[in-house]
Amino acid sequence: MSSPPEQQLATIVVVEDDLLNMKLVTTVLGINGYRYYSAETAEQGIELIREHRPDMVLMDINLPGMDGLTATKNIKADTDICEIPVVILSAMGEDFSDAEEVGAMGLITKPITISSFVEDLAGFLTSSAPPRTRKSA
Repeated sequence: MSSPPEQQLATIVVVEDDLLNMKLVTTVLGINGYRYYSAETAEQGIELIREHRPDMVLMDINLPGMDGLTATKNIKADTDICEIPVVILSAMGEDFSDAEEVGAMGLITKPITISSFVEDLAGFLTSSAPPRTRKSA
């Protein structure tokens, strides 16, 4: 890995209840110059989204309480935050249709590989293309 960039690339809210996955994702984000905020529940994530207005949200599906698909649907229905892209981060191997149906921009599958994950993030952050799936493995 290279040294961190001088400037912040983007701000990302990560919603992930698995602490090891959270540590991996946030470490990769930090090393690569992204500012991030993390939450272990969808409800906490939505609060962070409202507070910090990130450039993107990485949302796990299986969360305690409200699941990630419901959270994404709620984000997209909220006129104050609906423009913020949500990318589903999941190990479940589901096809993208459920995520697309609730308004997600894309899907990154876990487990992630660092180089692919960084590429995927950059691609989603600079894309105005239709939603798509990226397999980070």
